[in-house]
Amino acid sequence: GFAPRSVVVPRGEAAKTAAQLSALWEGLLEAGVQRDTPVVALGGGAASDAIGFAAATLLRGVPWVAVPTTLLGMVDAGLGGKTAIDLPQGKNLAGAFAPPRAVLLDPECLATLPPGTPPGMAEVLKHALIADPALWSELGRRAGRGDPRRALGADLLLRSARVKLDCVAEDPFDRGVRRTLNLGHTFAHGLERAADYALSHGHAVAVGLVAAAAVSEAQGYAEPGLRAEIEAGLERWGLPTRFPARWLPAAAEALRRDKKARGEQVEAILLHEVGCAARAWLPFEALEDGLERVAYSGNSMSRSDATPVLAASPERSSRSPTAPRLAKP
Repeated sequence: GFAPRSVVVPRGEAAKTAAQLSALWEGLLEAGVQRDTPVVALGGGAASDAIGFAAATLLRGVPWVAVPTTLLGMVDAGLGGKTAIDLPQGKNLAGAFAPPRAVLLDPECLATLPPGTPPGMAEVLKHALIADPALWSELGRRAGRGDPRRALGADLLLRSARVKLDCVAEDPFDRGVRRTLNLGHTFAHGLERAADYALSHGHAVAVGLVAAAAVSEAQGYAEPGLRAEIEAGLERWGLPTRFPARWLPAAAEALRRDKKARGEQVEAILLHEVGCAARAWLPFEALEDGLERVAYSGNSMSRSDATPVLAASPERSSRSPTAPRLAKP
């Protein structure tokens, strides 16, 4: 047998600071961690980011296991080995590739989340958009069927996770097809920073997907209508598709500090259609234009004025039939 020791981290992005990382290191050492001691990251996506990075750097690396308890953690943050903390200049700017030794998924954990659609559903829809049109269609059929925390089902949960795992297996160090997983994220990171992290990552990704579709249409990568289809798909699950225009200046500034930026350009992940992604180097102005296209002069984050303002909302297999299709720009 064994006697586990616990080290508690704050919820959400508060777990991903340099000060908290130092506290994690000290807590793990005080708990007696050695190089062969497994560290278990139990919690949501921010917890796995921070704990995984602490494990990757403590004693030059100790083994860790991810046990995600939120949807975002199950299909995204807990998979693939990207670990990181935030810096004052932006999100996930200090990190390491450190895959967990194992990932344990228990769909029953989703029933413990607050009522409503888990923000991590945006990542599930993102996986469908970059790699699996059939999954996109099935998600549309299941939307609105009872408790959204259970509507996904273990089958689609694993199918979504498989999209990411396939990308990681082909491109473990994020140099090619794995980058398509960043669809919507360049926008999302800027929106999170503009909202001072009062906006959940999943909700920011949802809006980022719409912005990416808007840029895809504006740059001629996609036919008109893709953005409307994506907006409708997100809204069926109760996810936001707009953001307050007052966030524009701060979000645009954050775009220019993105870790994928090179000179006056940044790598954008766009779409030709559902299931076919494209990588393109675009000037910052093109992405700022995408943000402007989904900004809203009021406070709502939906096309419907009846939708309440969304603030902080932390989330309390069959193989994917198609590998991600990466189109050349």
